[in-house]
Amino acid sequence: AQNNNTISFEKEDACKLPFSENTFDTILALESIFHFQNRKVFFEEAFRVLKPGGILTFSDFIPKDEFVIFMILMNIFDIGKNFFGNFYAGYTRKDYLKLAMQTGFALKSEEDITDNTLPTYNFLWSLKNEIKSNNLEALTSTYILNFVNSLKLIQYHIYSFQKT
Repeated sequence: AQNNNTISFEKEDACKLPFSENTFDTILALESIFHFQNRKVFFEEAFRVLKPGGILTFSDFIPKDEFVIFMILMNIFDIGKNFFGNFYAGYTRKDYLKLAMQTGFALKSEEDITDNTLPTYNFLWSLKNEIKSNNLEALTSTYILNFVNSLKLIQYHIYSFQKT
């Protein structure tokens, strides 16, 4: 916190933001963008409500190009949706760079934090024993995600884009 610094948290539809143009300095979307109904609409909304020079930062699962078809099949067959909710993890790095260019954002930074997230799966497995979960979909989905992450077929990235 700094003097004259105002922070608030709002619960709104990320693809239909109820704010005026040029309102915010920063938009942060962690652990959420893969649930948004339409990333293009979200980028357009973020661009609209950010001040010139504003920053959009988010994290997402980024599949390798050769693994995108598997992510598409997961969506077609609703694999994991009962446990993870609606999601689409088929956006590649190229997709995000293209979307940024189309909406007026410039890449500010990108970081692959996959190695930092892998220990999370060991923790999830320990919770399974602690809570004695027998939810087959939860176990299967977590195992698959752990496996493909460990093979780096899906990576976990943090992106920051700046409104130009």
